[in-house]
Amino acid sequence: YAFLVNIDFIQKSSKNFLFLSGTGQVLKGLDLLLEIFVQNPDLHLYVCSNFKNEKDFTRLYNKELFETENIHPIGFININNYEFSEITKKCSYIIMPSCSEGQAGSVLTGMSAGLIPIISKECGLEKDEAYFFTDNKIETIEKTIKEFSQKPQEWIIENSKKAMKTIQDSHSEKSYYESVKSGLTKIINE
Repeated sequence: YAFLVNIDFIQKSSKNFLFLSGTGQVLKGLDLLLEIFVQNPDLHLYVCSNFKNEKDFTRLYNKELFETENIHPIGFININNYEFSEITKKCSYIIMPSCSEGQAGSVLTGMSAGLIPIISKECGLEKDEAYFFTDNKIETIEKTIKEFSQKPQEWIIENSKKAMKTIQDSHSEKSYYESVKSGLTKIINE
């Protein structure tokens, strides 16, 4: 994901959050985020997911998705395109209060682009790699979002760089190769 690396921090705002996912909007917590952002019009949520293919979800959250000024329903997006790059330049955070994941690839993608992860423990990252909701209650998620929306620009830049470094050090193709090589070497030497 080296092509996603973002070095332009000027547009980043602590009030801009990205939800990036494929399918399973409720499983990933988009329903909770929509309810929170509707109540907090000074905060912006960019929704890049396949929600349009989930007709029941879209029907139930039509007002929140399509009639709320601070919620931007982008839909499924190609991470290689200009629009995605522009969104990651203005967002500071990738947010996912998922209740079930193995490893959230979309969170890793966001981190590659310099987005600071605010996620549930179920997203599969280590303690030092992300900021975690203490639970998935709507009150907890809202409180956490509001706290992060007050972070100063210097903090955003520092933690954005940290997110990109985490990807390079622990989740890149090179780090995966080294991990497999180390594991195989250990097995062979036993």
